[in-house]
Amino acid sequence: GLGNALFRSGKIDAAMVHCRRAVELDPNYSVAYACLGFGYLFDYQNRWSDDPDSSLPIAKQYARQAIEKDPNEPLARCVSALAASYEKDLDRAKAEIEVALKLNPSLALAHNLRGTFWTFAGQPLEAIPEIEQAMRLDPAFRPQFLHFLGIAYLLAGKYETAAAMLRQRILLVPNTDFSRAVLAATL
Repeated sequence: GLGNALFRSGKIDAAMVHCRRAVELDPNYSVAYACLGFGYLFDYQNRWSDDPDSSLPIAKQYARQAIEKDPNEPLARCVSALAASYEKDLDRAKAEIEVALKLNPSLALAHNLRGTFWTFAGQPLEAIPEIEQAMRLDPAFRPQFLHFLGIAYLLAGKYETAAAMLRQRILLVPNTDFSRAVLAATL
């Protein structure tokens, strides 16, 4: 669906066009709003546009709209959780992740978000099984999850394992700069 188109596509602009078209066709389609929110969050995180800081409030608005359209859509809860984490509202981020997992216990993205939450909350050993579960649930997304798994192992002090995860990630995504930076820190 739209979520996979956005998350798996290297062509984020094309995916965003599809999301906007989906909203035009069905203004109540929660997933389309969630995907637009993720697109703006990715811009905020990766600094792609000329004004990436303006993308965070836009992403938050799309996250709100996604939840308004369907409070039981787990992707809406995930985009809301990620936006909250960027604002350092960790209580809200954690709550939204838990709602997403209650709604869909098999949603790999939500498990990865939970793992990432535990990593940056200073409990990387709690994070590792969550991210590994995400990888089992969605093996096609393994290249992205390896990055977060490498960070969890790094912060857990398991440097050799962290380096192995990050090297796998770099082999699968050779143009990654962030994973290379984390690998350098690990080494």
